[in-house]
Amino acid sequence: RWCSMEALRYHPVPLTLQRAALFFSGESGVRYSIGGLSLSLDDMEHAILRGSPEGDARSFAADDLARRALVVPRDEVDPRLHFALNCGARSCPPIKLYSASNLEIGLALAAQAFCESEVQVKVAEKTVTLSKILMWYGGDFAPKNDKAALLTKICGYLSPEGTMATDLNLLLQAPEEIELVFRDYDWSRNDA
Repeated sequence: RWCSMEALRYHPVPLTLQRAALFFSGESGVRYSIGGLSLSLDDMEHAILRGSPEGDARSFAADDLARRALVVPRDEVDPRLHFALNCGARSCPPIKLYSASNLEIGLALAAQAFCESEVQVKVAEKTVTLSKILMWYGGDFAPKNDKAALLTKICGYLSPEGTMATDLNLLLQAPEEIELVFRDYDWSRNDA
């Protein structure tokens, strides 16, 4: 999170997906030396924290043992990290501070706050509108293309007393009828 914000002080705001790819991959010059290793923002988020899924171009090479030693095993990845990471774009989750002592409660609160502000449930239309983050990284939350599992996971992040969780549970009684809509991602800079 800090690295993204610092990089935005010196590099143009990535307003398109193509510019964002260059920015995060390190091809724009945004790289950090950590423990003697050169890491891009993609390296930190995808290769290390997400354990880059099989076939992901952002994975470390098999012979890159020093960097591979940093990778969180795929089965230990906590998908709530997507509600804590911030690239500086308006559609990103808000910036919060995390430490070892507050990580669990911090991630739980970040997941709840993000889902309650970014998920929209329309029972009559049988639609659920989600952030593009949940389209791009849905496989971190549930098996790929399993709409019911993804929405069930999201429902678990919502306040159980809230109407959104109630409405989503109602729609989940017939998940095949639910239409998922993914909100456009706003890459403009979030100066908040």
